Amino acid sequence: MPPSWPEKKKASYDGKPHQVKPDADNYLKAFMDALCDDDSYVYDAHVEKYWAREGEIILTERGN
Repeated sequence: MPPSWPEKKKASYDGKPHQVKPDADNYLKAFMDALCDDDSYVYDAHVEKYWAREGEIILTERGN
């Protein structure tokens, strides 16, 4: 959240879906480009983005 937002606005957005730009697929592409030299082996991905006071990326791996 932008530091300039008032505390009341931050509290109302915290944890809610983030449905404005940048798009979730752009975040995924940047993350994959930073993480992997070759991400061609990735065949499935699920991306969600929520408002939060601090940024984080949560990565989980599902077993077969």
